[in-house]
Amino acid sequence: MPVLILLRALLLAPALLAPLAAQAAPQYKVTLLGTGGGHFGHHSISENGIVAGSYWDDGTGRRYGYTWRDGVLSTFEAPPHNGVFVQGVNNSGTVVFSAYDGPGSYYHAYTYAGGVVTALPEQAGGLSSFGYAINNAGTVVGNGLALPPNLADATLMAINNNGMATGVGPSGAILTDGTQTVAINPAGWHNITPFGINDAGAVVGVAERDGEQASRSFLFQDGVMTDIGFSHPTGMIALDVNNLGMVVGNSLGLDGAAYLYMSGQVHTLNSLIDPAYGLTITVANAINDQGQIAGQACGPLNGCAPVLLSPVPEPGSWLMLGAGLAMVGVLGRRRQR
Repeated sequence: MPVLILLRALLLAPALLAPLAAQAAPQYKVTLLGTGGGHFGHHSISENGIVAGSYWDDGTGRRYGYTWRDGVLSTFEAPPHNGVFVQGVNNSGTVVFSAYDGPGSYYHAYTYAGGVVTALPEQAGGLSSFGYAINNAGTVVGNGLALPPNLADATLMAINNNGMATGVGPSGAILTDGTQTVAINPAGWHNITPFGINDAGAVVGVAERDGEQASRSFLFQDGVMTDIGFSHPTGMIALDVNNLGMVVGNSLGLDGAAYLYMSGQVHTLNSLIDPAYGLTITVANAINDQGQIAGQACGPLNGCAPVLLSPVPEPGSWLMLGAGLAMVGVLGRRRQR
C-alpha cells in the first residue's frame, strides 16, 4: 500500500540521515539581516527562525532592539529607557531584554511582544534585574527576578522548554527546575560558567581545567564533562546547544573566530560558507533545531551586521532526501520478493 510505504520511508529517514550528519558539517547560506553601520550586540534565534538582538545607533546615540522574521526586520525601543539589551526570543516572538534609564541608573528586565513592553517582577527590595533567556512557555530567567527563595542569589543564564535552567549560584554552576537544584562540579574542572542548555538537559559554557588558566568550552550531560577539544591562548566560549547536540560559540581572543561543534569535530563557520560572500563570521550566539545560527558578520559593509546562517540543503530537504532514499530501499525490497 502506498501509504504504508511512505510511512516506512519517513520512519527510516532519520536512520539514513544519521550517518550523513556524523560525517560532515553542513555548508551555510548567509542572510544579512541589516546593512551595518551600528554596533550590534547579542543575537538570539527561536526554534521557528525568529531572530532578535540589539544595536547601538551612532546617529541617535541610543540602543534599540530588533526582530527579524520571514525577511522583515523591525526595530523597537522601550521609552524612556535609553539602552535595550536583547537576550532571548521564543516561538511566539516574545523578546526578553534589559534596559536602563541613563548613566548611573539601574538595569531592569522586560519583555516585548506585539508592540507592548512589560516590566518583569523583581525580588523584593532589589535595585535591579536582568533577563537572560525565555522559553516557549514564556518563563524568563536571569538575575534579580522574583524567583523561588532557594534561587534568590543565583544568576540563571538559560532555560529549556522543560523548565530546566542553568547558571551560577553562590557555590558554583548549577542545574535547577526551580525546586530541586544540583551542582555542576565534575572532578578536574573549576570556574564553570554555563551559557546554554537544550531540552535534554545538556549544558554548554566555559570552564578551566585544574592546573590551567586558559578557558575551554565544555559540554556537560548526564554527569559527564566533555572538553570540546581545542585550546586557544585566550580561550573559547560555547554559548548555545540545540537538541541535535550542535554547539556554537566564539573566540575570546582577537581573531574573531566563530565556530560550530558537531559529531565530535570543531569547524570554524568561515570554513562552512562560500568565500564569494566576502564575509567573516565573527559571532555565533545561538542555534536552533533547524541548524540555523544567529550571529554577526563583517566584510565589505559599513561596519558589521547581524546574519542568519541557514544550512544547505535546508533541514526539510534533508528529510525529503532521506525519505526518498528510504522509499527507493523499500520499493527495491518489494521488487525482490
